[in-house]
Amino acid sequence: LSGPLATSTSFGRPSNPGELFVKSIGRPTAGWDICEDAIAEFFTEQQVPRDAWRLTEANLQYELCSTYPSKLVVPVSVADDLLHQAATKGSVLLRSAQPTNNAASQGAERTYLEACRQAVHRHAPLVIFDCRTQVAAQANRFFKGGGSERPDTYQDSGRCGDLNSVIQLDVPNIHEMLNSYMQLRALVERSDIPENRWLQRLGDTCWLEHCRKITEAAVTVARHQPPQCVLVHCSDGWDRTAQVCSLAQLLMDHRYRTRKGFATLVDKDWRRFGHRFSERSLAGGQKASPIFLQFLFCVSAVAAQFPADFEFDSTDLMMLADLRLCGAMGTFLYNSEQEAIDADAPTTQVSGLCLVDLAAAILTSVGAGCGGSSAGCGTGAGGNSSSSALANRRRSSTIVRANSDGCGSESKPLRHQQECPQQQQQQQQ
Repeated sequence: LSGPLATSTSFGRPSNPGELFVKSIGRPTAGWDICEDAIAEFFTEQQVPRDAWRLTEANLQYELCSTYPSKLVVPVSVADDLLHQAATKGSVLLRSAQPTNNAASQGAERTYLEACRQAVHRHAPLVIFDCRTQVAAQANRFFKGGGSERPDTYQDSGRCGDLNSVIQLDVPNIHEMLNSYMQLRALVERSDIPENRWLQRLGDTCWLEHCRKITEAAVTVARHQPPQCVLVHCSDGWDRTAQVCSLAQLLMDHRYRTRKGFATLVDKDWRRFGHRFSERSLAGGQKASPIFLQFLFCVSAVAAQFPADFEFDSTDLMMLADLRLCGAMGTFLYNSEQEAIDADAPTTQVSGLCLVDLAAAILTSVGAGCGGSSAGCGTGAGGNSSSSALANRRRSSTIVRANSDGCGSESKPLRHQQECPQQQQQQQQ
């Protein structure tokens, strides 16, 4: 190679190929700001009522919570002082880590959760989902000072709404997921297993069972109809919580089933809310685990079942998996938004989500040029006809129209793809 790419090596070899590419083109790549406009995402796209919720910059310098985004949406009735007090006590937002296990800390937690509940509806019950098993919750209580919620702790006779229930989702931890993944990988790489034994060996890895539990947990969260205040957490709030929350939003909001919408979801719920991409890297380490890859696997299964309701398919998801594994995309290299900012990643490294955003823009422009003749029949899972895919997206139903806190307003089932008369005629020919 010649030109700027060749001369850029005179400044020293970058730590990854993404930095080399950014230096060669002389400008940052797109994708880092895909979810930067928090006002548009929450108040315009998700139609969060401004009279009940507000945007706060209390975490602008990441002093409130280093693993959360710089901009957060909180109830109007909650002052920034209470946010700092609740964060100091170990409490969190509606997507959170496990609760604290002492009386002094529970006061700020209860106050904040009550404000969130009131912001949803005066009579809204509070429903808490714990992604862990009961055994894991008890172990965290004894060894880490955490634990699980007790319904009587959050009930108050003076309130219009009480804690409805604490539901255990029984999703395994990162170590079980890694063990299952390694068994699956070993099985795929073997060629000496008879065909009539292969499915049995696949079941023995427990990979499909773990993915079933994650998907089932997301469906359980999505089916809780409004008006309710929903809190989802695990131990730390960046693994199982990210899987369940993002998959539930995918089921509830049709926007996240478009290419650009899915990139927004990944940026918001994984990169900005502090999934430990660096620690979970399969390159090695005691905390390695295929959490993000497992999420993509679950999304692929849902998209295969309801292809007419998705603008992307397994090919797009495999591209994201490759970008995660290659180690060249700054999007998937850091443990939090703060780490990426400190490393100057938005200006020196490639965002893997810019490729997804670019694909969506190209397909939208192609669809606009095709006119309305093909809007009635499309390729569904193939995703090759953008005008038909976008038309299918607008016609398709959503399970629940939801806000970021898991509370929605409309319930309709996803539907399987139906062939239009032109497709049937083409197949007959």
